[in-house]
Amino acid sequence: MIVNGGGRLLYHGDFDWPGIDMTNQLIYRYGAEPWKMTAEDYLEGLRTEDDQVALSGKARSTSWDPDLSTVMQEHQAAVYEEGVADALLAELGGLP
Repeated sequence: MIVNGGGRLLYHGDFDWPGIDMTNQLIYRYGAEPWKMTAEDYLEGLRTEDDQVALSGKARSTSWDPDLSTVMQEHQAAVYEEGVADALLAELGGLP
C-alpha cells in the first residue's frame, strides 16, 4: 500500500454527500489525505461552476475541515470534479 511504503495518498472527490462519504472511507481505510477538499476549495468551486446541482442525501462530517460540512449545508449545492478540473490540474505541477 502507498502509505505503508512511506508514500502519500492524496484524494480529491466530489463535493456532494456520497463524495464526502467516500473521502471519509479512504481516510479511515487507507490513510488518504484530502487534497483540495476544504471549505475554501468548495466555495471556489461554487464561484467557478455554472451548472450547479442541489445536494441530496444525508449530510456527512468532514473531520479534516469541519467548516466544509457546514458550508455545504448552508449552500446546498454540489460541486463535481469536472467543474474544478482545471484548478486540480493546475495544482498538480506544484506537488512534491
